[in-house]
Amino acid sequence: MTPHTPPASPAYVETIRFSSDRFHLLPYHQQRLDRTLEETGIDTPIDLSHILGSHIEGIRDLIDKTETTTVKCRVVYSGRIESVEYHPYTPRQIRSLKIVECDDIDYHLKSLDRTVLSRLHDARGEADEVIISKGGLITDTSYSNLIFCNGETFLTPETPLLKGVMRQWLIDNGLVRTYPLTEKDILPGNSLGISSVILINAMLPPHVIPPVPITDIIPS
Repeated sequence: MTPHTPPASPAYVETIRFSSDRFHLLPYHQQRLDRTLEETGIDTPIDLSHILGSHIEGIRDLIDKTETTTVKCRVVYSGRIESVEYHPYTPRQIRSLKIVECDDIDYHLKSLDRTVLSRLHDARGEADEVIISKGGLITDTSYSNLIFCNGETFLTPETPLLKGVMRQWLIDNGLVRTYPLTEKDILPGNSLGISSVILINAMLPPHVIPPVPITDIIPS
């Protein structure tokens, strides 16, 4: 692994899942990285496939030694590669969620600085995780996108904090559709028939962890 050192300028991160001897959704990670470089004015190209390929033997050795099935590969970059780390991955089990409001949050780039997300996560009270509401609309948890289910339809918030790669893959493949969800839409008695919510991100394909019933969502 490349040792981590503090970045000299604002840094960003891509977290890639490695399982079944391959990196998952790598083109989506590359597209998001390219958009970040363009928006932040960084003109040094970064090729994730090349970078991760140079670590694949170390990742395979880690799998052999730990008998893990899934590895979390974390690439931190600014105008250069700051670090490449990989660790066995075990998903968090989320059983309850608390809605918290934050109208001034901006996390549309996957920044290494998660200060505001950590602060909101600390407001979860007795719940396991938060659902962040911005401007009256449901967005994400502190670490994942969301899919709301009514038994037939799968809806993801139209305005996420971060356009995650798993979310985008599901949209592109017609498996979920976007919808401007409000707090009342995701609580018991809602008019959409929503009964549960699934947490997803690059490390969490749908159904890796059980859905959370909306009866276990605490209103704001």
